[in-house]
Amino acid sequence: IREPQAVTTLGWAFVIGGFVLNSVGFAWVKDPSGGIGIGSLDERDFQREIIRERRKDTEGEKKPPLAAPEIDIANKAQVVSWVEKQQNSGSA
Repeated sequence: IREPQAVTTLGWAFVIGGFVLNSVGFAWVKDPSGGIGIGSLDERDFQREIIRERRKDTEGEKKPPLAAPEIDIANKAQVVSWVEKQQNSGSA
């Protein structure tokens, strides 16, 4: 029963500490060596901007549709026959 209380207390301390840091111009920031540290609000905003830019870059790199040469020969024959059936059923 003591462990859940400790976790809850630690969580509240973290949140309250964040409010106190924010009121004096600091914030929790990701430490380059891993973990969390205390840094300025400008540093936090810079980190958020970098993350936003990375997301934009990865969203723009969508994979192209599967090209026919990438399909193995057995599947290629099945795909071709399926396409022909679809074309024939559409024209009938």
